[in-house]
Amino acid sequence: MQNLYDIRAVRAIEESAFAKTDSFAWMRRAGIAVADHARQMIRGDQRPLLILAGPGNNGGDAFIAAAELQKTGATVRTVFVGKENKLSSDAKRALDNFCNNGGKVLRDIPAEDYALAIDGLFGIGLSRPIDGIAAEWICKIRDRKIRTLSIDAPSGINGDTGESFAIEKTVFAERTITFFAAKPGLYTGSGIAASGKVVVENLGFSNFPAPNGTLINSVADLDLQKLRRTKNVHKGEFGTAIIVGGAAGMIGALALASRAAVRTGAGKTFALSAAAPPPFDFACPETMWRRMDDLPQFADAKCIAIGPGLGEENIAAMQCAINSSASLVADADALNILAKDKTLAAQFAARKHSSVITPHPGEAARL
Repeated sequence: MQNLYDIRAVRAIEESAFAKTDSFAWMRRAGIAVADHARQMIRGDQRPLLILAGPGNNGGDAFIAAAELQKTGATVRTVFVGKENKLSSDAKRALDNFCNNGGKVLRDIPAEDYALAIDGLFGIGLSRPIDGIAAEWICKIRDRKIRTLSIDAPSGINGDTGESFAIEKTVFAERTITFFAAKPGLYTGSGIAASGKVVVENLGFSNFPAPNGTLINSVADLDLQKLRRTKNVHKGEFGTAIIVGGAAGMIGALALASRAAVRTGAGKTFALSAAAPPPFDFACPETMWRRMDDLPQFADAKCIAIGPGLGEENIAAMQCAINSSASLVADADALNILAKDKTLAAQFAARKHSSVITPHPGEAARL
């Protein structure tokens, strides 16, 4: 599992880190880490590296990375958007160190064949679409299909939400190296595609507060201890799962969800179909099929999942599920019903039993 920290929490982590160690020392660690990842990615490719440095501290990281790469014999082309007198003291120091060691700062991208671009334009604090020369540079590296390593977050991505402020002016990186902690925007929305492989470098910091959330990205992250069975147990000891959905033409959605319930360890699984249910599922004969109208009979269910292929007209089933004492998962059309019916939505929110929603972006927008 990967702990996630929103931008506000990351800023607090940075303040804590800067109170213990000089802030430029952290910037230097970040820049060196970027240079190390760049070397890994190019694997001895002798073509020049393109460094895109922005007006904030991401630009400072980029200048340090450029200096480190240049020091070890790499050819770098460093372009800078911004004004030197507007840089933070740390970023200005990084720029000066780069220039004092033979580095040259350019104001536009030379027409060369690059092994890699390092995106140090804008980080997690961006709150608007990118415009001007920076937007032109992003379009150039995308048009030329230059492999890209982004610093902290791909430029153009909101670090909290993963929203792209303007998709055509957003960097799509092969790899993103993010510092101190993982940010949720790298794992959701457009951030998933834009970030590529995400690598978290804590830079030696260890005093993290409680996370804002947790990313579960593999079955190994789940606590399956309760699902491990000894040889002398009965299926009744592992609960009854009810999956409700399957309107005409959508029974496949119900079948898939029911198979998942069986595979994750439900003792008994019932699929309650809005359309006429099939006799059984050839791929998962353990599932027991019933009509949706039978839902009131399952008062002892441990968990109800409602919505896969349900159809937005089946409000009575949604009401019955909300009134139950089971843990409740609302998905797909169940969410559309909640979005339209404020009374049901209020009842769902007021449930005293476990309640989970699983919206994709469009459903979340309607909610």
